[in-house]
Amino acid sequence: MAQWDFLLSWEDVWLVLDLIVSRPGTELVHDLWYKTRTFNCYSVLNKEARDVIKARPSLYVRADDFSNLPVDMHAVGEGTPEVLYLVQSNFGGPLIQLSVRAEYRSKGQTVIPPRMLSYSGEYMNTISGEWEKPSSELKAAFKDIQRIMKQVMQRCKGQGGFARVGQNAIRLLKDRRATTN
Repeated sequence: MAQWDFLLSWEDVWLVLDLIVSRPGTELVHDLWYKTRTFNCYSVLNKEARDVIKARPSLYVRADDFSNLPVDMHAVGEGTPEVLYLVQSNFGGPLIQLSVRAEYRSKGQTVIPPRMLSYSGEYMNTISGEWEKPSSELKAAFKDIQRIMKQVMQRCKGQGGFARVGQNAIRLLKDRRATTN
């Protein structure tokens, strides 16, 4: 499993997501509860998509250069009248997880939580039925997405070492209008 943590304000998040979907053949798959096996994916982030993402800020990145299998949906509550479906991140795809957790208020202060980009240590190939390690294409795409995201971030020294921080998040932190957790 590879994981990369960073800090972004919401303003920074939209810049990053726009850069990611500008990558050829790349789209964002929304991690939501679905009533059918049809999931939301975004290759353009209009106001409606931004509103839905802001309400549930958990996404997957799917792209033609590393996702060679369909996105797999897992049924929850089978045999009940209210079956729901979730994207199964380590089946099919593969997918890269992108968590852009929301800023929140605590004790009168805006808190910017860490965000995360990651991928699983193995994936179920839904055609062969075999578990597979991440491909070189997935690893290369992960590094490419990191590179793209770093365009709107700076490397900053914090309490736990160095971190990548978005430009607006830096302004909020320097002006003491926000803190991290």
